[in-house]
Amino acid sequence: MTGNTFGGIQGPDGASNVNPDDIENVSVLKGPSAAALYGTRAANGVILITTRKGRAGKGLDVTIDLEQVMDLNSLSIGFMQLTGPGVYMPPAVEVYISTDGQQFTLAQKIDNDVPPSHSKLIFKDFVFDLKGKAARYIRVKAGTQKGFIFTDEIIVY
Repeated sequence: MTGNTFGGIQGPDGASNVNPDDIENVSVLKGPSAAALYGTRAANGVILITTRKGRAGKGLDVTIDLEQVMDLNSLSIGFMQLTGPGVYMPPAVEVYISTDGQQFTLAQKIDNDVPPSHSKLIFKDFVFDLKGKAARYIRVKAGTQKGFIFTDEIIVY
């Protein structure tokens, strides 16, 4: 990542982080089909990259390295549920923190209140209160009820 003249940080785009050998399929969604799946964020369309590693029944387990120990405020992660193609909210989301990357402590767990039977498109943000905590590493875990899980971003404040 590099800073710019205005104080912002510019990182690589998401597509450049995907190993070409891991790509199973690339689809372009436009118009109503993109909006139905991704809402107003997809007004200009969506390039959907399906990787070979994404499989039904696998949960999310990602570790974020902040590069130095920082005081935390909150973390937000958004999920989507659309049962037709088999995308479900996780039953719960857990956030763990660590200063050394070896020993992680559970910071907070949030249970999902959207039932798997909810068949209409729904987005939900799980927002974790991390005030008073400091960490260099943040680990986010979410299991699956069935099918696939979909998240589009994790925001650390």
